[in-house]
Amino acid sequence: MSNSNNNSFADLAGDRNINKGIQMSDLFTDNNPSGYFSRAELNDYIEGIGLYQARKLSLFFEYMSEGYPISSLPIPMEDRATGTEILWVRFKTPTGPLNFKMKFHDWILALVKHYISGVFKGVRFNTDQIVEELLIDSPE
Repeated sequence: MSNSNNNSFADLAGDRNINKGIQMSDLFTDNNPSGYFSRAELNDYIEGIGLYQARKLSLFFEYMSEGYPISSLPIPMEDRATGTEILWVRFKTPTGPLNFKMKFHDWILALVKHYISGVFKGVRFNTDQIVEELLIDSPE
């Protein structure tokens, strides 16, 4: 996936303080050329990370939906144990910090950077809607 479209997603969001017009389907490049991932890319990513990490990805979207601030810098690094590229994301929550170790992908980095900059303020991420989007036009 080309990373060039990700930078223009902020244009779709318009006013960074009021982004209620962004829909879950807008995250997909299948529906929006400025989206973050195609259905196939997200499906491949989920299949490649396993069930436990997929649940963490779901929590990642839920915490974004709650508007919890991210207190870590979005800097990809190598996981010493596996040698794969990862991204640590630390949310500040009312009960304390919560860390997510995520398999790196360029769209994850773009999504985190835009979230930190306020592009998604007021946007409710719904993992059920993401799953519904994945099922659209998928082979049976």
